[in-house]
Amino acid sequence: MRDYVLSAETDDGRVELARVEGNHQRLRRHDFETVKAKRLHLEVLATNGSEEARVFEVRCYA
Repeated sequence: MRDYVLSAETDDGRVELARVEGNHQRLRRHDFETVKAKRLHLEVLATNGSEEARVFEVRCYA
């Protein structure tokens, strides 16, 4: 994924955790303040040329 937005759905609404543009790495890590989330959302805005994006793993730690 070249461009994407990572957000969390909380009791107060959706909170953007990370917005990335121009990524070329296969592994990305994001640090942010602890959030009590019901769901995580990963919105792919663009790839590096592929017609599809693939996510193999998402890990979350408190």
